[in-house]
Amino acid sequence: MQKTLLNHFKNNSQKEIIKLFHSLGMCEYNSCYSKKEFTNYQRFALITLYISEKKPLREFVKFLNLSDWRRTLQLKKTPSKSTINSWFSMFDLKRIKTLIENFKPTSKILAIDGTGLETEFKTNYFKKRCGLKTKSDFNKLDILIDVDSKYILDFEFMYKQRHDAFVAKRIFRRLKYSDSDILADKGYDSEELHQLCKKKKCRLISPKRDYGKKVWHNHYSLRNKLAKNFPYELYAKRSLVESVFSSLKRVELKILRMKRRDIEVTWKIICYNIRKSLLHFIFLLQNRMGILFSV
Repeated sequence: MQKTLLNHFKNNSQKEIIKLFHSLGMCEYNSCYSKKEFTNYQRFALITLYISEKKPLREFVKFLNLSDWRRTLQLKKTPSKSTINSWFSMFDLKRIKTLIENFKPTSKILAIDGTGLETEFKTNYFKKRCGLKTKSDFNKLDILIDVDSKYILDFEFMYKQRHDAFVAKRIFRRLKYSDSDILADKGYDSEELHQLCKKKKCRLISPKRDYGKKVWHNHYSLRNKLAKNFPYELYAKRSLVESVFSSLKRVELKILRMKRRDIEVTWKIICYNIRKSLLHFIFLLQNRMGILFSV
């Protein structure tokens, strides 16, 4: 893609979308024999806008005709709802997940936690009244965040419920941030996770879990050494993960519409990081303006 054509952005959100698209390293068109009605940048930008606007496809197409985004993205025509829906399969999911690496942490303190996402629009009250199982009707989402900027640095989405320690192994094995403290609750307390974090030059901080009297206790293990001098003041920042979940469920993950929920959750987490980066940019700008006026 020619960068000279994409450097003339009109707002901060378009600037972030351009940065993410350039990090993918994609060409302007997939083939020289294509119709060339839409470029890959236009497809990527429209999918990101569709996820961030939280509207059905029919209403989003009407929104494009009335907004300035059609002129900003230099669209030759407005795509139909079926066209936008088919664009999700054009981008590889593993390639899209690498976009999260562009949002780097601003501190050495990370936090991890998991939550459940409803798969249906029915209420749990009537499910229990009808004798239906409610536990299996949830998808599991585990995220690793930066405590300072509240960026989601990594995540794992599963269609069924699994233990927190099982999901944390996958996240810690691909961890790229060394010399960091990872805050977690009692569900992540296991010697295997402590040893895995030690190999990554990190430290797992989680309260000690009671396994009962039948379990053999090794007093020289990492989890027992941490329990003797537990950093309670640092562990108090773990609650910021709950605020990230609250922001996700109130804004991005309020309604899940697609059948492939792993694709939808991935795009919505990217939109969440874009929203946080814009807020962080506004916060830094206000601080700089306050310093200038004070001087």
